[in-house]
Amino acid sequence: MKDALQAILVGPAAHDAPTNHKRPILLVIDSLERILETPVAGQQRANVQHALRDTLRSVICAFDSVRGQTKSRLILASRYMLTLPDGEGGDLADRLFELQMPPLSER
Repeated sequence: MKDALQAILVGPAAHDAPTNHKRPILLVIDSLERILETPVAGQQRANVQHALRDTLRSVICAFDSVRGQTKSRLILASRYMLTLPDGEGGDLADRLFELQMPPLSER
């Protein structure tokens, strides 16, 4: 999945230019908490469910590896901050820009 997404990001979704018919994409993964384990009281970050770690890891790594080569962007929306081991002792979530939003109003 990572290789296929990278090919899209540096191919048809590379830098926007009318002459080359390439258009950046905005990939929004909303309600990410659905694939997170319920955080325990006091836990700062929620773990990604084991069965879905490789998929989310592929998406994040694909965008991370082509940074600067595309105007395409990834947004992960969740009620909880996440943790996702990279397999090398690090946490892929550390590569993400975290922005806590205020709760939505009734309107």
